[in-house]
Amino acid sequence: MDTQIPQNQIKNSKQRWNAKKEMQGKFDLSEARVMPNAKDLEIAIIGSILLDKDAYDTVSEIIKTSDCFYDDANKTIFCSIQDMNKLGKKVDMLTLVEYLHANKKLEEVGGPYYITKTTNMVSSTAHLKEYCEIVFQKFINRELIKLSSKILHDSYQELMDPFELLEQSESVISQLLINGTIRSYIAVGSLSLQGLIEIEKKKYEKEKAVKEGKPYCISGIDSGYPSINAFTEGWQPSDLIILAARPSVGKTAFALNLSYNAALNGQAVGFFSLEMTRVKIMNRLFSIDTGISLYNISNGRLTDDESRRLTNSAEKYSKVPLYIDDTSSLSITEFKSKVRRMVIDLGVKMVFLDYLQLMSGGKEKSFNREREIADISRNMKILANELNIPIIALSQLSRAVEQRKESNPIPQLSDLRESGAIEQDADVVIFATRDDYGETEEDREKNGMDKKYSKVRLKWAKHRNGALDYKVLTSDLSIQKFYDPTNDPQTWPSETGSWKPIKQLPSSSQDDLPF
Repeated sequence: MDTQIPQNQIKNSKQRWNAKKEMQGKFDLSEARVMPNAKDLEIAIIGSILLDKDAYDTVSEIIKTSDCFYDDANKTIFCSIQDMNKLGKKVDMLTLVEYLHANKKLEEVGGPYYITKTTNMVSSTAHLKEYCEIVFQKFINRELIKLSSKILHDSYQELMDPFELLEQSESVISQLLINGTIRSYIAVGSLSLQGLIEIEKKKYEKEKAVKEGKPYCISGIDSGYPSINAFTEGWQPSDLIILAARPSVGKTAFALNLSYNAALNGQAVGFFSLEMTRVKIMNRLFSIDTGISLYNISNGRLTDDESRRLTNSAEKYSKVPLYIDDTSSLSITEFKSKVRRMVIDLGVKMVFLDYLQLMSGGKEKSFNREREIADISRNMKILANELNIPIIALSQLSRAVEQRKESNPIPQLSDLRESGAIEQDADVVIFATRDDYGETEEDREKNGMDKKYSKVRLKWAKHRNGALDYKVLTSDLSIQKFYDPTNDPQTWPSETGSWKPIKQLPSSSQDDLPF
């Protein structure tokens, strides 16, 4: 049997290979491998630009030239989109098809069908920035491969000056580095003008509110508590706020009150519960809204009147923009992705996390929990800046608070559990303590304490853009409700006995109680 490959087949194969080599450097000549690319993501980027008028700004910050695209059709389309933007033309499917047709490039890119295909590839623009970064990285990889091949080829040329080759190579790499740098600077002249406009806008809104006899106008998201609003101007965009306390003080209940208040004022809120199921969270929200005991709601011990109130509450909540995610094993990467989707799809303006120490750092197992928490808090701050929303993360305090000798130990920043990095990344750190913490009903009666209401002291231990201070609210945890005594003076606890607040819990088994 003849095992020789016919010469005509070899010749044809060589011709085909030479033709491939001429395809604008799209093959790694040294190993005959397809050059790095992400064609599907290229299509998704183009589709996003056609569907979302703001997408081009995101894309152009990362992809500055059509050469970043691997596919010729995608390259031509993006180049046309760039030209249309320079000319001030609106970019969508119809205008792009018309522009390509006028420039005799429509059939070259696959006709109207291909343009439509790009939009069909897009379900959401939530990850557009990541798509652009991947496409740009593939472009850098291709350029480095081309440069490496050129260096290899030229280095074998005896007449080639090696120092000239070094200079040429350095120039190419420097240009790649420049193109890969996203512009993040701004002249103070422009910045001062922007700042002045924002300040004047806030001033105008406050003056308008006063003239119209409306309540005090704040710049941030309403907390629902006048004393807190007057001190903080509301929860500010891009702030990472840490709300820390020992277990069972009322962190979750307070966070749900803040969520409830913001959502009732029309601000969309995302609440991530890593500890409780959505049913338990909803029961607490029902209790806050109706004033029905959480115990009775959880166990179905309701009167006919209470059942009617719950039905009305359910109707009310059906119109409130409050969104609960109870994924228990959540990593910081998944959290960031979910929050971005909430912001884009639901218009969420504020996010809560309950609570920080239950989150994992990522897929890789870390044996240094402190470093892992530091990475989580840093990523949360970056996310708050990126989305320009306040993120309120609940955090546990260490047992050191209870083990101090003082009769009423005050939490310190060093008490933040598992990481000192939390205090560095946070814009605001609030410590919550409750006067009757650890007291049983028998203790409360014995010590002459109010049976219904208790004081909750909020200490601003860090306030990057404001003063440090205490604020006092009152709470009735049987219905999960927090009050501002300046608005509801009847909730101020009656204290007839002498007692020392903040007792130490009897055992470490209570470290993970739900509040």
